[in-house]
Amino acid sequence: LESLQGQYELWDTLDNEVTISAETIANATASQKESYDNYIANLESLQNRGVSAAQLLAMGFGEYSEEGAQALAGLAAASDTDLSKAIGNFESAGESSGILAGALADEKDYWDTALWNVIAMLRVPK
Repeated sequence: LESLQGQYELWDTLDNEVTISAETIANATASQKESYDNYIANLESLQNRGVSAAQLLAMGFGEYSEEGAQALAGLAAASDTDLSKAIGNFESAGESSGILAGALADEKDYWDTALWNVIAMLRVPK
């Protein structure tokens, strides 16, 4: 009898959790839709202010994220001067990171070649 009661209590608990879970999902979905709507509005606002889609994609706003939505909202709220400065700084940082990436790739190639040369020298002919 106790085992049977325990099973029924489990089903009662699950019924309550499903109801709560469905309500939670509905609220979260509504909140998510609002976030997406705000994200889209901020993208449109920036494009209307002359920020190109390519610049927005390069800045990482091609995919939605919570941090990205906050950054995008900050850019959309910025003055034209601050917005231009932020985009200029980002583009400058992108150029610098490209130079750094190239230098690191060259170093990697150098060390890869050096390593293979050492391995070739250490091989003992059979």
